[in-house]
Amino acid sequence: MNSTITKAKRYIALDELRGLLLISMMGYHLAWIAGDTFYNSHAALIEGLPLLWQEITASGFIMLSGFCLRFSKNPYKRGLVVFLTGLMITAVTLIATPLLPIIFGIFTFMGSAMLISTPLLDHFEDSPGFSFAYCLGIFLLTHKMYCGYIGVGDFKFAMPHEFYANWVTTYLGFPFDDFLSLDYFPIFPHILMFWAGCFLYNLIINSSVMSRLEAPHCKFLEVLGKNSLIVYLVHFPIILALIELVKILN
Repeated sequence: MNSTITKAKRYIALDELRGLLLISMMGYHLAWIAGDTFYNSHAALIEGLPLLWQEITASGFIMLSGFCLRFSKNPYKRGLVVFLTGLMITAVTLIATPLLPIIFGIFTFMGSAMLISTPLLDHFEDSPGFSFAYCLGIFLLTHKMYCGYIGVGDFKFAMPHEFYANWVTTYLGFPFDDFLSLDYFPIFPHILMFWAGCFLYNLIINSSVMSRLEAPHCKFLEVLGKNSLIVYLVHFPIILALIELVKILN
C-alpha cells in the first residue's frame, strides 16, 4: 500500500519537466499581453495551434502537480500556501492590470485541487490504469465546458445557461457572462487532469521508470522547476516591464 506520503529521493527529471512547462506558460503569457498591448487583440491565441500550445502546457503542469502530490511532506499546508498565493496574484493584478486580471488562475486552482485531493490519496490506488484513462477521457469530453458545451467534434451538447450564473459557478467551471481572466482554471474539468496525475503516480511508482527520473539533464530547467512558485510570481512584472520598455523605445 502507498497510503503514506512519500518522503524519499528527489526525482530531478520532474523538476526539469516543471521548468520546461513553466517556460512554455510564460511564453504564452508574453504573447497574450503583447497582443493586447500592441494589437488590441489576443484572438489569434485562442484558436488553432496557439490554443493547443496553451492547453498542452496547462494540462501537463496540472497533471505533474497531481503526480507530485504524494511527495509533499504536508500537502494540506502546501495546498493552502498555493491557494493563498493565487488569491494574492488576483489582488495584485486587479490593481496593477485591471483590464487583464488573473481571477481563478492556475495557482488558485492547484491549491484548491491539493486541498480537495489530499483526503482522497488512498483512493487513487484503486485501479490506477483504468482510472487514469477514465479521467483523461472525461476531461476531453468536458474541457470546453467553460464555453457552454460538452463533447468533441460534431458531438456537442449545450449546457443549461442557468449554470453560468455567478462567482461560485465561475470558480466551479461555469463562468458568468462577461467574465474575464488572463489565466482561468476552474475546478471542473481541470481537477480531472490533476487526478489523472495522482493515478499515474500509483501506476508507475513501483516501476523502473522512477529510477530513470532521478538522473539530471539540464541544470537550468531543474533550478526553474524547484523554484516554480517564485518564478511564476516574478514573471508577470518582468513581462510588463519589457512591454513598457518596448513601448518607450518605439
